[in-house]
Amino acid sequence: MGRVLELGRVPFMHWGIVSRYNWSIKLAPLLPRKRWDPLASYAVRPGLRAGYYSYISPVRGSRPSSSKPRDILGSLSRGEDYAVFVTLDTHRVSDPLDLSEPVMMECRGYEAITIINRFPAMVRCLDPEVEEEVLRAVEDEYTKLARGVALISFPTSYAESFVDAGWRNTRAILRSMIEALRYTVESAVRDGYQLIPIYPFFNVGRMAGASQPRLHAQAYVDLNQDGYGAIMDATLKTFASMKGGCHLCESEHEGRVLVEEGRWIAWLSLSPRRNLHVRMALKRHLPDITGLDERDLESLARVLVDTWRALDAVGVAPDRHVVFYTRPHGLDAEFHVFIDILPFEMLGGIEVLDSCRVARYEPRQVARKLREALQSLEPLNSNSYRLRRLGA
Repeated sequence: MGRVLELGRVPFMHWGIVSRYNWSIKLAPLLPRKRWDPLASYAVRPGLRAGYYSYISPVRGSRPSSSKPRDILGSLSRGEDYAVFVTLDTHRVSDPLDLSEPVMMECRGYEAITIINRFPAMVRCLDPEVEEEVLRAVEDEYTKLARGVALISFPTSYAESFVDAGWRNTRAILRSMIEALRYTVESAVRDGYQLIPIYPFFNVGRMAGASQPRLHAQAYVDLNQDGYGAIMDATLKTFASMKGGCHLCESEHEGRVLVEEGRWIAWLSLSPRRNLHVRMALKRHLPDITGLDERDLESLARVLVDTWRALDAVGVAPDRHVVFYTRPHGLDAEFHVFIDILPFEMLGGIEVLDSCRVARYEPRQVARKLREALQSLEPLNSNSYRLRRLGA
């Protein structure tokens, strides 16, 4: 272990820490809030809402940013700056909910790392000595102090996309992230949390919101226990309406399959949220992302790499979101884990006004063009594999 940053020197809200050492009532406007929109959310039951909400976190504005952002994540892996390490590959380091001191640590010999986000949207550790004053400064009927854990997972080898990383390093990122999520959920359950929404995602490219050039995953683990967003609410209701069936288990995606490998299948969505919206799902029914095993993660990594290659081959902008949908932990509900790959696009008025998209391309035609483009590519090096040909 290298140099340690004493807790008394941790700035306000860095790594989600609010303590007696960095708190002052003058900082109340900078506290992160989770604010429910009174016109676009509703009470599911007392204490639980669903619909639109905002995280308001001024500390996010302190993230390093420039026209050519430097590779901060690489500096952390080389032990050149402080971090709170959660997992090194799948080896657990610091409890995500404990008040651990940030350290400088060189991470030789590991493929991927998961750390606590230094500039999070949520309070992770709140000092009991100041808790009452902090809560009094923030909370009302629609507003709570935003609480939770924000994780970042990244490879120790530099890469800016899944193709750069190859399937082995992509798998390493996924393994580290999933183990960190298991660790976080176990710690939260230990501390009495019952409803735990989990939001894993990749922002790839600056237009997709990536402030760092190195490929990395993020995950928000919401510990407010006050509900979940509009899309999750609609998805949960949809699965409940299937009454024991599962659309993802039963659908064959005729003519729209892009990649099918091992345990995952990727296809073009018939209701695209973006043009060239690719959806992928695990072939077996699994409600919670923390239940993914080693073979699931290897298969997923391979499908992500080849889907990325196909999108690159037809000239899709490299800025893309990869978002994972998983049942909130502790909720007794039907669900099937799935993933959306959403290329970045500007939105029009109707698309901002409601949950819809005016798409320019017919999904079946797009699927055929993507398959043809992918089949025309040469195999990658040993870090990848040759896609088996799929019929139209």
